Amino acid sequence: MEIRVAKGVCSVPASPKAVMLFKTINRKTTGKIVQSFASQPITVANEISVPAAKVQILNYAPRGDCEQTMQTRGDHWLDLTLSPRPLNARANFTGYWEPQRFEGIGKIFMVPSGGELRARGDAGFQQSSLVCQLDPKIFEQWLQPSALLAADQLAAFLDIQDVHIHQLLSRLAHELTDPGFSSEALVELICAQLAIELGRYRTSSELEDNNTPRGLKSYQLRLIKERLNELGVPPSLAELAQLCGISVRHLTRGHRASTGQSIGDAIAEVRIKHAIRLLQTDMSIKAIALTLGFKSSASFCHVFRKAMAEPPGQYRQRFSRVRR
Repeated sequence: MEIRVAKGVCSVPASPKAVMLFKTINRKTTGKIVQSFASQPITVANEISVPAAKVQILNYAPRGDCEQTMQTRGDHWLDLTLSPRPLNARANFTGYWEPQRFEGIGKIFMVPSGGELRARGDAGFQQSSLVCQLDPKIFEQWLQPSALLAADQLAAFLDIQDVHIHQLLSRLAHELTDPGFSSEALVELICAQLAIELGRYRTSSELEDNNTPRGLKSYQLRLIKERLNELGVPPSLAELAQLCGISVRHLTRGHRASTGQSIGDAIAEVRIKHAIRLLQTDMSIKAIALTLGFKSSASFCHVFRKAMAEPPGQYRQRFSRVRR
């Protein structure tokens, strides 16, 4: 069986127990171009198959501007990148998360059996990964398959920061590139260890989440930060709430619970940071005030003096002297 994409056929033979469907989706929104992880044939550099798993080193050589959708129908898909991932690599678990929710992809990620992952990242990259397709049966004595697809726990699988799992996957990568005596037996044992460590990781992630005060999700905090960092008139609470798909009340309470800071203070803080950067340019104080959404220069000066203990003109003069 082969993995098909919109333009060409990938050379990756899929496991009989798992089928990975890659669909390229052209996407040009808000001026950003993103690219699929598999918009061009994938080559298998090394491979070892054992009853419980198939382990491969895959080389991706993408092209075009698109997204990727990965769907697992049998095995769990565990990925350790052997080279840097594309910038801004993010993913959404389709059917489990809101469509606008995209979380960052770490050095190690996992797509549980039955899951579907929609991934995107900046264009223009090449990547190599160790991919381990694990038979769900080796998990059954530690975890029920449905437990791996709990919507509130899936984010933990996009960025698995566990030293034991990393060490085991690195050992697999070494065995594939430089196999030794009884490689298949060793790979089988390592995969059994991986199942145990992933079960422990899943349990510890759930306990940590249950002990954390309810606030905003990491993707919502990221959306707020990105919007606040845009130069110009600051957003309203209603705009930020709509962006995150929540109510204004949830936004204000959740932001304080997550950051210890009110959303209003966060907006004001970023606004002052924008003002400081603009005061280091030749832009007039009146133009800065208008750019940042102040009704007048006087209003801007009042807010800036309150935050920085000096008026903007004095700050600019002091900065100019320091630069000289």
